[in-house]
Formats: sequence, structure tokens, C-alpha cells
Amino acid sequence: MQNTNSLTQSAILRRYLLIPTIAFAAAFLALTYSGLDHAIAGAIFDALGGSWRLRDNALLEVGFHQFGKYVSILAWFACISVFIRHRKDGLVSPRQKALLLLIIAVIATTTIASTLKGVTHMDCPWDLTIFGGHKVYVPLLERDFLNAEPGRCFPAGQASAGYAWIALYFAALLYKPEWRWKGLAVGLSFGLLLGIAQQIRGAHFLSHDLTTAWIAWVIGAIAYAAFNNLGKYNYRNEKPIAVHP
Repeated sequence: MQNTNSLTQSAILRRYLLIPTIAFAAAFLALTYSGLDHAIAGAIFDALGGSWRLRDNALLEVGFHQFGKYVSILAWFACISVFIRHRKDGLVSPRQKALLLLIIAVIATTTIASTLKGVTHMDCPWDLTIFGGHKVYVPLLERDFLNAEPGRCFPAGQASAGYAWIALYFAALLYKPEWRWKGLAVGLSFGLLLGIAQQIRGAHFLSHDLTTAWIAWVIGAIAYAAFNNLGKYNYRNEKPIAVHP
């Protein structure tokens, strides 16, 4: 396998940005315009007896919605703590670069996802007339002339607390490349756990979660491209840092 540390910036952008973004766009359009988004939400809605009766369920609302966010925040502060404790290593050490990538990527993902919710018009499934609500569904790529107030449900903001940790994949590329798939599994599993809980409550369509996961991936990839060639030499003794295979 090609050493990921030897990739040029253009190769990194092509492998980790261009190709995944094309795949995301195809999947998003398929979910949105094929009716699959509504079919999945409808299956959940019907399974719950034709209502979102778990919308205020304590386990989903507190156990996943709130507790999951706090777990992510604590993990983020833990990264900051370890970063500060090992600052003697220098910013250019692989460990410090990986920690800094995580710190930046996690806060950037959650912030961007939260901000986008305020500027997009997408509604939650529970808002829509087809699922017992009072609003008409309008796809993301179309202007909303039908509803009096814009929705605030896109992308999946709560799940961003989990999907943000997809950045573990890129942090591992900088520090321990052999850990990258485990890191990706952690981020995806955490995000899916929070995302599925929200879908069961009627808060999001699958495409909302897919978009949040893509945002997390893109931010991680950009951070990796920026950090990959940072500090080829240790600033204390100017000795090359070993590249992990």
C-alpha cells in the first residue's frame, strides 16, 4: 500500500476530498429525489403507530441527545488536556499534530453543522404534513415559497457531536496510520448512534445525517492536508521526525 505520508497535496485532495464528495453528492441526490428519505422515515413512523410517540422519550432525548453531546465535549477537552501536557514535544511532532487536528476538526464540524441549521430551510420529519405535522416538504435545492417559517433541521446538528470524531481517521494518518480504520469506525459508530436516535424521534431524515458525516470528513481531510507537510523537522533539534509506515 502507498505510504499516506508520501502523498502530494493534490493527491490528498483528490483521494480524500474530490472522490468522497462526488460519492456524497450522488447519494444525497438519490436519497432526496428518489423518495428513499421519506420511505425510511415513513417506515419508522408507521412502526411507531403513525406518530412520533418517541419524540419526548427520556432515553432518546436525554440518554442519547444530551448525554452523547456531553461525552463528545468531554473527549474534546481531554484532547486539549493531553495536547497541553505534551507541549514539550513541539507542534511538529506527529502526536501533537494529530491532537491539534482533532481539536480543530471536532469544534469546526459541530460549529458548521449548527450554523447551517440556521440558514437552510429544511424541516424535520415531525414538521411535515405527511407525517402528522403542518408544513409542506421542500427539497434543499429548491426555494421554499410554501411555508411561513423556515425549518432548522438540516444538517443533523446533534449527530455532529458523534460524526465529528471521523477526524480520528485523519489524526491516525498523522500519528499511527495502522489505527485509521479503527478511528473511522469510532467516529461513524458514535455518529450513527446519535443520528439513529434522532431519526427515531422524527428529528431528521437519513440525508441529514449523511450530510453531517460528509462535513466531518471534509473538515478532517482539509486539516490533514494542512498538517501533513507541517514541520518535517523538529523545531528543537532540527532532526527529521520518523515517518510511520
